[in-house]
Amino acid sequence: MTSVSERYVIAFNGEIYNHQRLRQQLEAQGVQFKSHSDTEVLLALIEQHGLDTALRQCIGMFAVVLWDHRDRQLQLARDRFGEKPLYYGWHGGKFLFGSELKALVGHNAFERAVDPDSVAQLIRFGYVPSPHSIYRNTFKLEPGTILTLKIPDYSEPLSQVSSRVSKQEYWSHEAMLLQGIEKPFKGTYSEAMVELDALLSDAVGLQMQADVPLGALLSGGVDSSMVVALMQRLSTRPIRTYSIGFDIAAFNEAEYAKAVARHLGTEHTELYVSSADALAVIPELPLMYDEPLGDSSQIPTYLVARLARSDVTVALSGDGGDEIFCGYHKYAFGQRYAHLTSRKAIGHLIGALPWNRLEHMASYLPDPIRRRVTAARFRTMHQLLTTTRPQQIAEIASVLCRNEGDLVPSSTRRASAFTLQRPAELEAAYQPMAMLLDRETYLPDDVLTKVDRATMAVSLESRAPLLDHRIAEFASRLPMDFFVNGTVTKRILRDTLYRQVPQSLVDRPKAGFSVPVANWLRNDLHAWAQDLLQTRKSTEVLDLDRCRALFNEHCVGEKDHSAVIWTVLGFLAWEEQWL
Repeated sequence: MTSVSERYVIAFNGEIYNHQRLRQQLEAQGVQFKSHSDTEVLLALIEQHGLDTALRQCIGMFAVVLWDHRDRQLQLARDRFGEKPLYYGWHGGKFLFGSELKALVGHNAFERAVDPDSVAQLIRFGYVPSPHSIYRNTFKLEPGTILTLKIPDYSEPLSQVSSRVSKQEYWSHEAMLLQGIEKPFKGTYSEAMVELDALLSDAVGLQMQADVPLGALLSGGVDSSMVVALMQRLSTRPIRTYSIGFDIAAFNEAEYAKAVARHLGTEHTELYVSSADALAVIPELPLMYDEPLGDSSQIPTYLVARLARSDVTVALSGDGGDEIFCGYHKYAFGQRYAHLTSRKAIGHLIGALPWNRLEHMASYLPDPIRRRVTAARFRTMHQLLTTTRPQQIAEIASVLCRNEGDLVPSSTRRASAFTLQRPAELEAAYQPMAMLLDRETYLPDDVLTKVDRATMAVSLESRAPLLDHRIAEFASRLPMDFFVNGTVTKRILRDTLYRQVPQSLVDRPKAGFSVPVANWLRNDLHAWAQDLLQTRKSTEVLDLDRCRALFNEHCVGEKDHSAVIWTVLGFLAWEEQWL
């Protein structure tokens, strides 16, 4: 779309939820509109204030590319949390950009060279952290960031060296947390609940605006139940909700979702899927995902998206609740290690133990003791107890594989997503630091990537009201005891929900949205996995012999390596598809 003055041309993907409010403000200033499009509103804001100030006024999920005829510059921008993807890279003297790696790969100048360091990060964390991508010279634009490429003359060859490139943040999680420390919430817990309820209601109300059929993905947990409860409160008719169930009790949350739906009076649809249904999705994953992802919950996410798409075009979800309201087990786990009495002395004692010998002795003991006494576990405990920085504790608690260098020997860079030096105010406390790191890495590069690709594969638009940045900014001002009270996590979100849904319906141990991958690899998926690992003579980056050894060790039941093996297999399947 071109602006009224014809100075700007924009390519836009996503939604600006408050565009009607912004439109009213602009119309009061004399701006006239030709359509009801949120893109036209954004262009009008850019005409008045420039891209940076315009985006600060927007509530939404988006990827933006803007060409400025007058100043001869191209600007790329991404929403605050990274709900919508945006890739770019330099190939053959050309600057390529797009919402999907598929688009870049399709260009005849694109060089399909895997970055070994990115593969190491994939194995370590289960995803490739921004700004890196699986390919060399190709990057993800970081959330909340604007990239500017100045092009002084068309006749000048466009290259990474000769062109002027800069990045700036128009919003960041770190700045938000620092601002919260400077201006903490002064009210009572009850007053905070009232304000949170108002913010949540407004966020959900904005995201319910749609000219197509609307529904919600419901797991029966706190986050999705909160969103659905508010949707039903704001609606004059039953909201459509969707969930899937599994025959395996440990992985089935459908009964919880049904109970919440019955209480709220939604029009609920559930589908029980078999292992065969889930396994049938696996061959499609390399096509759905532009780069490999080690999160096996991509399978149920796709299945519930496909179910919802049979009726609706837009679905709201509870994504982001754990990262905003301190919900993960690892936050409490790391907190215990960070404040353990005599932690360094205990750490040095553990470091002096003969780990391998103890592991061998434990092999004669029955389960579950045998599985818990491992050299890897001792090594992790030693690292957690002897490190001094909350950021390092957070990384250790988040790592999927701690010896990724053994599997990716061609990697030259330490595979860490958490290397930034943080202000002293943030370095002082573990839980805020751990939440910050997840918001910057795990949330955009794993959770939101998983949801975006799965929903887009079935043409369903997913929206996450809990990621309205106003909610995160408010949460950053609250003291930690508003989030955690003893063993209770997400305290303020839970108590706000309990006003609408009985505590007994949602108060249960956190299960996550997962599938029994460990068992599948030993049974249903054994032949597929073995075929990928055994028939491959070589790969550019992986040490296949070590990967096969891990797989064999897992299959005989000695150890559970399912998370790492799944990630390795995902990479190999992706490599076959795209390379």
